[in-house]
Amino acid sequence: MRLRVSLTALLLAAGACATTSAWADAFFFTTGAADGNLAALSRSGSPGKVETETADDFILNQTTVISGATITGLVLHADVANIANVEVEVYHRFQEDPLDKVPPSGNVPSRTNSPSDNEIDTATRDANDGTLSFSYRTLNVNFSVSNTVINGINPFSVNGKTDANRTGGEGPTTGKEVQITITFNKPIVLPPGH
Repeated sequence: MRLRVSLTALLLAAGACATTSAWADAFFFTTGAADGNLAALSRSGSPGKVETETADDFILNQTTVISGATITGLVLHADVANIANVEVEVYHRFQEDPLDKVPPSGNVPSRTNSPSDNEIDTATRDANDGTLSFSYRTLNVNFSVSNTVINGINPFSVNGKTDANRTGGEGPTTGKEVQITITFNKPIVLPPGH
């Protein structure tokens, strides 16, 4: 499964899911502590700005009930109080979604292990419709990252040769490091899979 979290004005750096499976075996997924190496943008669409999402992957060996998540991120050019909504979407891997046929734009050279183009509708949770609640706290008012992916994935070039499978990023930035704790008011139930 691929978890995509869309948080207004938030650059994601790390995330974790704590769950209980249908058979009471604990499931815990984490990307680890935010290390400041890379921040990838997650924002809602607005005039002149396309919606972007940041994702983390995890594999489920059995049916699993996900009751919450914790996301650590970087808020840029806004106050933490501007986090007005949190939405969580879950996707299958591209190869495992029967609705996905080919890369839609041709701009993606490889779809191996990429998220499918269609979210799992029954797994979407959104604070605006009351299916999740969230709280946040500031961890560091001056947190720096070495590189960012904000407004586009730019092809990486070395000695005049472009590698379309790699991005060079958009450089370093500094902002407020925040932790958002999410509770799914209706837990997400996912079948086994990637």
